[in-house]
Order: sequence, then C-alpha cells, then structure tokens
Amino acid sequence: MTSHQREGLLVVRRINWFAEPQSCQRDPAVHGSHMELLRRYRGVEGELWPEDVCLGKISIVAGVASLDQIESVQAYVGKLRRIYPDSVIDCIRCKTDPTGAEGNSLDVFLGYDFGYLESVTNVYSTVYNEVVYGKYSGLRAMATKLNAQLLLPTMKDVSSLRQMREDLLRSKADLESDQECVAIAVFDPDLA
Repeated sequence: MTSHQREGLLVVRRINWFAEPQSCQRDPAVHGSHMELLRRYRGVEGELWPEDVCLGKISIVAGVASLDQIESVQAYVGKLRRIYPDSVIDCIRCKTDPTGAEGNSLDVFLGYDFGYLESVTNVYSTVYNEVVYGKYSGLRAMATKLNAQLLLPTMKDVSSLRQMREDLLRSKADLESDQECVAIAVFDPDLA
C-alpha cells in the first residue's frame, strides 16, 4: 500500500458553514438548501470525530478507525446523535486512493469523494468545496455528474475532475493545493 492507501470508519458531523450571517454566501451548483445538501452529501467534509463524546476505546489512526471497531463506533454515533439531534451525524467507511472500489465490498458503495483525509484535523473534499460550492464554472459543471449522495459515481469521473483541477492549478487558480488530492471510495457501513 502507498502512504495514501488506507481504509476505515469515519464519523462526521456535517457543518452548515452558511448558517452564520457573516459567512460567505455561495449558491450551490446543485439544487437544494444548504441543510438538504448536508443531508444528501456522504463524503469526508465536516467535523471528524466530534470530541463532545469520549471516544473511549476507539483508536483513530490517520483519521479513521479500523473496521474491527464497528460496535464501539456504532455506540459513539448513537451518543452523538442524542447530543446533536438537529445535526447530520454520519458514519461512512472510506478507502483512500482505491482502485475499482465499485462492487468490491459487502457494504453499499456510495461513490467517490476526491480530496484528502490525513488526520482528524487535516481533511478536505474537492467535491464538496470546489464542485458543489465552488467558484470556478468548470468545476461547478461537474455537479451534473454527482449521484444522489453528491459523490462521483465512477473513477472516470474522478479522473476528469483531477484533470480539470490540475489545469486550473497550472493557470494559478485559487484552489486548495496544500496536500495531494486522491480518490476516496465511500461506503455505507449500515449502522442503522
């Protein structure tokens, strides 16, 4: 495995960055209110592993918990949902820098995010920030490729997004460039 390849469970509290009056109000490239989009989006963007509930025995490495901790993660998600009844609390299984993730799992494949997931505090979704809420028309046009979970359905779509970003970065576009972006396969671990 490369340094980018890893797999595990991720708990995300979706944040409505547009709730505050002083925030930058940017219209999304897809139809829906900000809260509707937070409910639909299933990628890596948000507050990871909120600290309002003790992680207990859950061990987080590079932002994710190992799959064998599913029962502890499920209990943690339940506590978070009780603390934040009006928030979207999501648990997903991620595999960073995958190859052909569609159909290779017992969990339901939701799609691909594109960005980075290095740690609890170092995470970024190009799909969310540059496609759904982006400012460049070419990237926003990729929204037509997004599925119901606001993720890219195929690696071909990920490659198209990667190429478009690289072209924009070469032309000095103002895009996130601190970390290398990779495909992130997202699955529903069905915690119910």
